[in-house]
Amino acid sequence: MGLLVVCSTIENAEKILEALFDIILSKYDGFVENSETLTPCYKAKRYLQSLITTTNITNILEKTNGNDYHDVEEEENVTDTTSDNDITDNDNIHIMTFKGWTQSIADRSRAKVDSIKGTTDNAQYLLALEPIIIRTLKLFPCWSAIMIDTFGYGEEIASSSRIESNFNHIKNRVIKNDKLPIRVDSFVEKLLSYYRGNELLIQGESYGELETDVDENICNSNSYSSNTQNIIRSPEHGNYDDTLYNMQNDFDVNESLVETEPASLHYIPISKDIIVTSTTDKCQSTLKSTCHACNNGDFPTGAHKCIECNKPIHLFGCSISIQGTEEGYGECRICFDCDKIKSTLAETNATENWNRKSMIEKKKRSSRSYLNLQPGFEFLDLNKRGNITPVVLLKNGNSLINKPIMVPSVGKVVLNNTCSVDSVLSILATSAADSSNFKVYLSEMATSNMTARISMKMIEDKNKTQIYHNRLLLILEHFGSKIELLVGGLKSVDTTITAASMVNKIMQKMPSFIESSFCDNNLCTTPILEVKKTHISLNIFNGQIVIQNELEKLFESSDETCSYCGEKRKTSMEATTHMIIELNSIPFGKYNTNN
Repeated sequence: MGLLVVCSTIENAEKILEALFDIILSKYDGFVENSETLTPCYKAKRYLQSLITTTNITNILEKTNGNDYHDVEEEENVTDTTSDNDITDNDNIHIMTFKGWTQSIADRSRAKVDSIKGTTDNAQYLLALEPIIIRTLKLFPCWSAIMIDTFGYGEEIASSSRIESNFNHIKNRVIKNDKLPIRVDSFVEKLLSYYRGNELLIQGESYGELETDVDENICNSNSYSSNTQNIIRSPEHGNYDDTLYNMQNDFDVNESLVETEPASLHYIPISKDIIVTSTTDKCQSTLKSTCHACNNGDFPTGAHKCIECNKPIHLFGCSISIQGTEEGYGECRICFDCDKIKSTLAETNATENWNRKSMIEKKKRSSRSYLNLQPGFEFLDLNKRGNITPVVLLKNGNSLINKPIMVPSVGKVVLNNTCSVDSVLSILATSAADSSNFKVYLSEMATSNMTARISMKMIEDKNKTQIYHNRLLLILEHFGSKIELLVGGLKSVDTTITAASMVNKIMQKMPSFIESSFCDNNLCTTPILEVKKTHISLNIFNGQIVIQNELEKLFESSDETCSYCGEKRKTSMEATTHMIIELNSIPFGKYNTNN
């Protein structure tokens, strides 16, 4: 279908469509049975292949005049040419549409290939594609270059030299000072910024030239005096404060002006509504809009205000009405200044709604800003640029979905329900990717701790085979008693357990909290006692909890009775490099509020 897009003549499009229909409607390919003649399907494939593999499709389409592919067909189907001369008037009316034209090509191809049997089957035999192509060709001029020569207007396909020139400009000028390779989002942002600035420069230059021409014409007009002159805008534009450029366009199409002043198209008879004072010294113009009530000293009372700037305005002379609003006291209106701004913005942002030119640019948002703004994320910059560290996604070892892993002295083992261990390892790996301090901590622990080693491999090496093997070794350390023998010597390990229990097992040497207690009695058998905890559990009552307040309560020092000597013992808790917190949700009515 790409060949049809670049077609600029009906003849070329007809050849491509006929070749396409010869392929999808033919059951056989290769040579004709009991003959050395090639089938139409084979010829069509070679024809399309020659068009696709060429470096310049447009030139090839122009060179193919029908003698390459159709001459051989005419020798085999002589009767086809005679049938074309016997087309009735109804058929002519039917072929006047692109859909009917395509259908006639399909019928001609079907009649050509139906009676031919080849030596091999056609792998591209697909009858269901015929109605799709016919429906698509119904709007053939809308998505192809078929009517460019007829209309003499349209966007041509960009040549490779122009594309290479653009790439050269982007590489050697736009991103010349950037260190390559560069992130895709950064490149797109820079490229759009460059094109946006380039468009503004072009618009500014063209507008400056037009404005200069207008000023020169005004300065050289014979109907104006040497110092100042009054130009009045036409009454139908009384509500707009236009520039001289817009006035010039109005003057050019105003026949009455041409008849009144043939020597100067910029002359308008003087009126009392709006006065434009033009000074020839600087060739600059200022537009002054007057309100009779304001000139007489009757300033607005505030009954009517502009809906944009909220300043008091008169019902007539200072403002214009808004469509869809009711007239009367307190009517919503807009002043001339705000209307001028809105009109300018609307004209600047106006785009055509064809060729994807009306696509509104969406607000840019980082791929990591998937969280909505909520309390607790004020200091988290989700749009911060930087290299994204991908984390390996561990597959849940459920039954025989994953391949068994061979472990020496154990055999082939498959895992069941590894959600808990996978969750803990993924949390550790993600934390290491976000925090450089925690990453250093895991790197130091990786030499002697299997949990830290697996977490680091999930963000660094990404060798899934080694990661899954190490995960099995880690599980066997704590679930060796749960090995079950399956058929064929295959063994299975069920790791169904809560996440908190899994943390206690695989993070014994990586505590989250250290609780210290000091006894006041010097003769106590255990004056200093330290208890390491892998995690803490907090209860959520009726879905309400403030984790920060709960942690502050835990970190407060408290006095308790020493269980060894009976004296007072001071207890305090401090956090390590990380904190793992288990939240237990308790529904309403399942707990006693008095306790």
